[in-house]
Amino acid sequence: MTADWIDRAAAERDEQAFQTLLEDHYAYLHASGFGQELPGLLADALRGAPERQDRGEWAQALQGVLSRSVDGHARVREFRPLPGAIPALMHVSGDRVVAVRPDRSGFLLPDFPFLTAIDGLGVEAWLAQVGTLVAGSGASWRRERTVSGLHLIQQSRRRLGRPETDTATLTLSDGTGSREVQVPVVPERPEYGVWPAPQSRWIGDVGYLRLPAMTPRAAPEIARWLPEFGSARGLIVDVRGNPGGMRDVFLPLLRALLPREAGPRVVNVAASRQLDAEGAERLAGRHLHPVDGPHWTDAERAAVAETMSTFRPTWTPPAESFSGWYAQVVHPAAPDEPRVTCPVVVLTDGQCFSATDIFLSGVQGLPGVTLLGETSGGGSGSPRVHALPSGLQFRVASMASFRPSGELIEGHGSVVDVRVPAAPESFLAGGMDNVLQAALSGFQFH
Repeated sequence: MTADWIDRAAAERDEQAFQTLLEDHYAYLHASGFGQELPGLLADALRGAPERQDRGEWAQALQGVLSRSVDGHARVREFRPLPGAIPALMHVSGDRVVAVRPDRSGFLLPDFPFLTAIDGLGVEAWLAQVGTLVAGSGASWRRERTVSGLHLIQQSRRRLGRPETDTATLTLSDGTGSREVQVPVVPERPEYGVWPAPQSRWIGDVGYLRLPAMTPRAAPEIARWLPEFGSARGLIVDVRGNPGGMRDVFLPLLRALLPREAGPRVVNVAASRQLDAEGAERLAGRHLHPVDGPHWTDAERAAVAETMSTFRPTWTPPAESFSGWYAQVVHPAAPDEPRVTCPVVVLTDGQCFSATDIFLSGVQGLPGVTLLGETSGGGSGSPRVHALPSGLQFRVASMASFRPSGELIEGHGSVVDVRVPAAPESFLAGGMDNVLQAALSGFQFH
């Protein structure tokens, strides 16, 4: 049984092990300045540590260190924000924050959707504080994660040195004027659920395929609807809010979207920080195989060779501590498999991440496919869990992952072809989904 507190000697052992594990195993250690900053960041965390502290406080200090890295998967497992939340759902609407009632029946203050201040302090200052514990460098990803963390008011108040009262004063705006409203601070944060709601369906003669996560539940959704949408005038694939999951799930859909005449397509290039059988196994589990290995057919080998002939990574992993290059190749659907031949619009936002970013990398630029909404989160790294002497656990990326163009995916989301920020009303039950409407009414299906 682990103790619920950490003394200074235990924190010092953790600090040394944390640095060693990151230096030996973390794929993105030197993808930014984080590797050079790490010793100083850890020294600062230890310098501020008391002789004895709660495990959660030490986990928070280490989370603060990881937040300086580019890795959106990075997290200290035992980090638990301080209880005490604003009873509202916070959403991103362009460059503004929308506050919605927990049941989505309306805005927190009717007719005043935009949150501009909390306790008299501008919302951007609160977001900056939340961001000190959010890992990942993708602009869309960080905006989504920090906005959703605004509820955790007592956590931010403590770090800002502000009174931890049992109420909060919110300033809300309609774009021209503003009003203040006082709300209670509740023990638990409200549940977001899945939004938009997960319901694939026909919308007139347009197919709408909703995939809120790349989990096993999505596989039968794809298998059921793809054949039915074969007669559709257009297809909308909605992956908004999809944080990723397993690559196996989206492969039938990606195969259906690839032009048959184009042949195999490389959708991901990666290298592992683990120079052992486990590292190779983790990559194989993501359908990544050595570019110069025996795995490929002649057609696949030609596609890999063509990609690698022009592949110029925006950051080059050090050869002495990484494997060689691996690639994922996807084939167009076979003649007996469902295919999509109509125009396709893929709806994205800043919460699209990990496996979903690989799917978006695979469809971006395909003829007849349009990405619409907001730039995706930008993350891919095969996170691996490590343990510290105190028993605290953390996860960080074990592979460096790139688009076939050479762009590092971590921190760089798939840029949409048509940007349509979500309107405030789109977060309400029964509200108009302006992003979906833009896809339905746009030029893509004319």
